[in-house]
Amino acid sequence: MAVPKKKSSVSRRKIRNVHLKEQIKNSVQNYSICKNCNYVKKKHHICSNCGYYNDSLIYKSI
Repeated sequence: MAVPKKKSSVSRRKIRNVHLKEQIKNSVQNYSICKNCNYVKKKHHICSNCGYYNDSLIYKSI
């Protein structure tokens, strides 16, 4: 089994894994449609268009 000779630095680890973070961030599965205004929003987030989350008003949009 392979074992690293030296500890990988945090910056090296981040550089190696940056493409994984982008794939997760941009995946289609992380988005849903708001029930109130039919706007595309992130899952488990407040709708930026109308301010609703789970059929309750969180903040008033301008």
